[in-house]
Amino acid sequence: MASYIVLARKWRPQTFSDLVGQQHVATTLRNAIRQNRVAHAFLFTGSRGVGKTSSARIFAKALNCEHAPCDEPCNACHSCIEITEGHSLDVIEIDGASNRGINEIREVLDAVRYAPSRDRYKIYIIDEVHMLTTEAFNALLKTLEEPPAHVIFIFATTDPNKIPITIVSRCQRYDFKRISNEDMFAHLSHIAESEHIAFDESALRLIARTARGGLRDALSAMDQIIAFAEQPITGERAAEVLGVASRETLMKMGEAVVRRDVPKVLECIGRVEHYGQNLSLFAFDLLEFLRDVTVVATASGRDVPVELDAAELAQVRTWIPMTTPDRLQRMFQIWYQTSELLPKSLSPRLVMEMAAIRMCQVETVVPIDGILRKLDAITRALSAGTAMTPDALDHIRAYLGGIAATGALPEGDEKKNLTPTPSM
Repeated sequence: MASYIVLARKWRPQTFSDLVGQQHVATTLRNAIRQNRVAHAFLFTGSRGVGKTSSARIFAKALNCEHAPCDEPCNACHSCIEITEGHSLDVIEIDGASNRGINEIREVLDAVRYAPSRDRYKIYIIDEVHMLTTEAFNALLKTLEEPPAHVIFIFATTDPNKIPITIVSRCQRYDFKRISNEDMFAHLSHIAESEHIAFDESALRLIARTARGGLRDALSAMDQIIAFAEQPITGERAAEVLGVASRETLMKMGEAVVRRDVPKVLECIGRVEHYGQNLSLFAFDLLEFLRDVTVVATASGRDVPVELDAAELAQVRTWIPMTTPDRLQRMFQIWYQTSELLPKSLSPRLVMEMAAIRMCQVETVVPIDGILRKLDAITRALSAGTAMTPDALDHIRAYLGGIAATGALPEGDEKKNLTPTPSM
């Protein structure tokens, strides 16, 4: 029986055109090849699964292809095939985590003096280069600044801040972006169609969001879900496999908080725990969701920068009359503080429930300038010796007492004029 090839390997980009969400890198590298302005050292930085090592291999193939110089490798010649399969003699991939010492780097420096066995360039791809020791970096310095004409170094890292500035200054740096949810959703849809796997749109969007910008993570999750769930694969089934809350749960939780529906809020949290879903991930997802709701409530335009699909956006807009941007921001702060407490909490569910109840009780904060204006009016009235009716005094006491106790306007007082009325 033929061994199964996971989607992350099967759909690994083989040309610059295949790269998802990294057009700025692909365009620059293509132009460098066309104009014969290829540097001797490159630094590819970015989070995991965004295409750094794949881009390094594609670049190596484009430089050593039998049809070179070409801005896209043919993937059919001996050189391209050997690089793709990982056994090219002239394109050497090194894992910086397991070959991090000075002795391993000295072996590389001894080998760079020799010409390529067949191809135009001898290319060294060092992955996770930030794991090299200080001594190893120091040994690289001289060769990296003035390497032989036939040698090109390509470094890839998820943590560029750990690389000495002396190394960074000798490289052309390319920053790989996290892949947007829309780009990832489009790519996952293409793969699902090509693999003849029936996915609901909600399931693919959930996978894209959960991957946090890393396509490799998304494809690994997609593989796992395909193995578990029967087709067509729904958003609920995908959420169950991934151990995260579904979008439906987030929408119900968000609406319940806005409507101050405490029983519904507690029901949502209980549901998340009952199905064994990660409470910390749920807290983070709800934090992002509250951010999107706040943006919708604040932004005046129709095209708002949120991770909500059209149906979700339409539903969220119906909630806006029931709340205010100020209240939403205070809810966000409460939930943000709660999210930080969860990893070290003995009972995350209880912490979440108490925070959710506090969110339901949040009132609109009184603007400080409004308080000052009213106090100034009272002061001026008293300074003028104006007598006030007992009802006016009682109302002022109640108003100030409510502010002192809750930090919020008493119900219905947002627009009342509390300027003292002189008694006749």
